[in-house]
Amino acid sequence: AQDSPQVQALRRAGAGDFLRKHGAADGRFYYQRGIDAVIFGIGGDGLHGPNEYVDITTIEPYRQALTEFLQASGSATRQDEGNV
Repeated sequence: AQDSPQVQALRRAGAGDFLRKHGAADGRFYYQRGIDAVIFGIGGDGLHGPNEYVDITTIEPYRQALTEFLQASGSATRQDEGNV
């Protein structure tokens, strides 16, 4: 769900806007079990087609967002473990 703490943390880290697209991914299996799943990555177009390309200006912001999210998640996990 878009309002879950983890999804909000990912958004704060700069993961971008939410949008829904048709396609195939494993997120549906997580959703069926009540687990949030987010798919995000670098920008581009033409996915898996002959004109597929990557917008290289999106690589560094993606890396920064993922790093920030993972560092915040690791910090939260360590804090939770201390409260057990």
